[in-house]
Amino acid sequence: DGTYFTQQGKPYFYLADTVWFAFSCMHEAEWEAYLDYRKVQNFNAVQISILPVLHDRTDQSLVSEPFLTGADGRWDTTRLNKPYFERAARMVKTAVEKGFTVCLTLLWGNYVPGNWMSELPTSILMPEDQIVPYVSYVSELFKPYRPLYFVSGDVNLDHPDTTRYYKLALNCLKEHDPEALASMHI
Repeated sequence: DGTYFTQQGKPYFYLADTVWFAFSCMHEAEWEAYLDYRKVQNFNAVQISILPVLHDRTDQSLVSEPFLTGADGRWDTTRLNKPYFERAARMVKTAVEKGFTVCLTLLWGNYVPGNWMSELPTSILMPEDQIVPYVSYVSELFKPYRPLYFVSGDVNLDHPDTTRYYKLALNCLKEHDPEALASMHI
């Protein structure tokens, strides 16, 4: 009746842990140990931001970075660091093989203009023309693992720029993976 999740035709209680930084801050062996521990605790889902959540990190060093660095020393969002994303896909595959539902956040607020995070010095705003190439790439990459998606990350949709970015991301996701279940993290 649309009031609860089902998995393989049976009611499914979604018990997720948020591990936003998994792709950027965890080594694969650490990831496996984390999943094993969460499994013992009866978690059945993990929520991960595909791109690093930059606003609440005191240590800005990362195990892996999603973009190559530009001439100015900052990430160039037009140049994906493919090994980062390939590693992320392996991590998702591992989680799925261990029985977890994976929910991926496409764009955390620090990559999108018009929200409280976009004004912080740690923000790296993705140009609007990069949304479709990025979402196209990641939705195809993760599609075999049937993740759920949060299109947004920790923002309100009260600014036209923010809303436009997330609508663009959602439409691109649905074009590449029409069966994907998508929601917002607001």
